[in-house]
Amino acid sequence: MTPHLPFGRGFACTVLALFCSFASACQGPRGSAPAARSPVPGVDPARLPPEAPPTPRPPRAAPRLGLAPSFLPNLGVQATVDWPVARTDLGDWRIELQLVDQFLDDETFSKDGNPPAGNWTQLALAARLVRSPGASESVEWFAGPIFFHARGKPNLVELPGSYLGLRAGVGYQVRLSRGLVMGPEIALVIAHSSRDTVLFGQVAWGVRWALGRD
Repeated sequence: MTPHLPFGRGFACTVLALFCSFASACQGPRGSAPAARSPVPGVDPARLPPEAPPTPRPPRAAPRLGLAPSFLPNLGVQATVDWPVARTDLGDWRIELQLVDQFLDDETFSKDGNPPAGNWTQLALAARLVRSPGASESVEWFAGPIFFHARGKPNLVELPGSYLGLRAGVGYQVRLSRGLVMGPEIALVIAHSSRDTVLFGQVAWGVRWALGRD
């Protein structure tokens, strides 16, 4: 015997249909993306200005090798190596190691009766600032401690011996190709030994080659 329902079958179907419609509305349409929300209340995202593209990073600095003729007090060769340590708004900061061997005296080219000067050996460390890294032209400032040993009857320095002091100067570099620059630099040296204090200038003109991207 079929049990008697207090409500009609049509009423039950109506309730079931309403329940299914409510559940479907809560879930939302399948696969639909959430509505875009404006970062500023009351502002249409479509009217906001486009985001600025990311600023490209400058090329990574690389160590450099340098070779140049060195003038004063004698004539010789200067070799350098410098490493990048920081990049700031002022430019690239580098640490430079310099080795100089001046083995030619003015007596080599003109005999003026003075005794020949001996070899001049020099070792210097410097902080170097490259003002415009990567540009076609750049000014480079440098300063740091210096040690040199003068032999024989040295030029500019009256007494032979070992000296310790400070060296500072400026250079001008022109880019020849990617990673290769050339130009002059001038330095002022003040140094002291156990017997004397000296002040003189030095000049070099050579090339610097970057070992990698620069």
